[in-house]
Amino acid sequence: MRKPGLALSTFTAAVAATVLAVGPAHATSDPSYFTLSYGAATVTGTNTWTNRTVITEGVNYVPEGAGSCRRVYAEARDSQGRTLAAASSSWKCSAGKHAYKTTLDTKVAGGPAYVWFNLQQKATATTPDSERDGLVGIFCYPGGCDDGTH
Repeated sequence: MRKPGLALSTFTAAVAATVLAVGPAHATSDPSYFTLSYGAATVTGTNTWTNRTVITEGVNYVPEGAGSCRRVYAEARDSQGRTLAAASSSWKCSAGKHAYKTTLDTKVAGGPAYVWFNLQQKATATTPDSERDGLVGIFCYPGGCDDGTH
């Protein structure tokens, strides 16, 4: 006669071994950090990488007398440079430290190969986004960031 507890224990152990071998569905890598500077303007950010998403949180510092509006723009790209997702902070036209958070959901298993960040400006809050200028950019990977000069 079979003992029902033994069969259930064997099944539970097999399922647990399978789950542990596969790992979590949304593994997170170490965060990467970046700083973008343009004159007295500075943007800092921390990127959290998961299986399909990169979440960036940071501060957009607009200096006194900047005379323009600034935002952080981001594109998640695959290894061929194709854009998988894009997001930006809102435009900040007043001096100060402005917190921001963007989520790049690529909907692609494994997520992006890298994210390109760009500090952008436009003359006023009413200036069309099409008239924005890119000031400085940086590339970030799961292991860190590189401004392209290294």
